[in-house]
Amino acid sequence: MHNGLIDALDNAVLKNVHRINSDKLHLIRLNARYTESRVLPAMLEHMSVIEALREKDWEVAAQALDRHIRISESRALGADTIII
Repeated sequence: MHNGLIDALDNAVLKNVHRINSDKLHLIRLNARYTESRVLPAMLEHMSVIEALREKDWEVAAQALDRHIRISESRALGADTIII
């Protein structure tokens, strides 16, 4: 999903930033376990973005994406409490 969305935007700067972040997150995730308590919330966050895009509600989509990014960052860094 992430790569498809970034590719669709056709923005070289954004693609580069995404690639760098993806590489960093990949390294972090090597030590993280995929459990239902981690995966289910992330999938629900993705669905919020997708639903807003389907409705063409760009503001809600941007807010959902921003929320997902903030939560993902906290999750990747191993935060016990997710701050958004």
